[in-house]
Amino acid sequence: MAAAERMYRDAYESGDTDRVVEAQKKMNEAAYLQQQIANYRPAHALQKSDNEVNVPQQAAQRPVLDAKTKAWQERNTWWGTDSEMTATALGLHQKLERERGAGFIGTDEYWQAIDKTMERRYPEYFGEETEDGGGKPVSNSDRRPATVVAPASRSRSAKKVKLNQSQYSIAKKLGITPEQYAQEFVKLSKQ
Repeated sequence: MAAAERMYRDAYESGDTDRVVEAQKKMNEAAYLQQQIANYRPAHALQKSDNEVNVPQQAAQRPVLDAKTKAWQERNTWWGTDSEMTATALGLHQKLERERGAGFIGTDEYWQAIDKTMERRYPEYFGEETEDGGGKPVSNSDRRPATVVAPASRSRSAKKVKLNQSQYSIAKKLGITPEQYAQEFVKLSKQ
């Protein structure tokens, strides 16, 4: 490391950028090797006997889940499969533990707080489900509401045209506003 630092100083003082880059690489390599050496654990230190190897206690112990936790995990199939929702629930757990203390964890009120927050943050997952043509459950919130557009010209009879999602998409593809599309749609409907 000392040799690489000397090389870097010399290159920096001389203003030679190529040598500075090379010296920086050498310093990085030396730092990496120092890190490797610091973390090195000889294999023989881990062995109890010829065939047994020490397993760290943390890895060997699995947390024992209580009945409420097991039931909650069974109800919430997203747990462990949807990484975003799982991370949100874990963050909420930490927040509740910090704010209300470890004694609060696992109570009925705790599980209700988790469920209520998850339903509020992910309404598309917890919304009422219906089946689409393929038999696949679809949340009502997955469907976008139709865009309501007022007519382009003022008239006594205020007609509102409701565009569905495909009409809205067509307007976007044509590069016109939904209002312009609605105006043309009304013209064509009258013919």
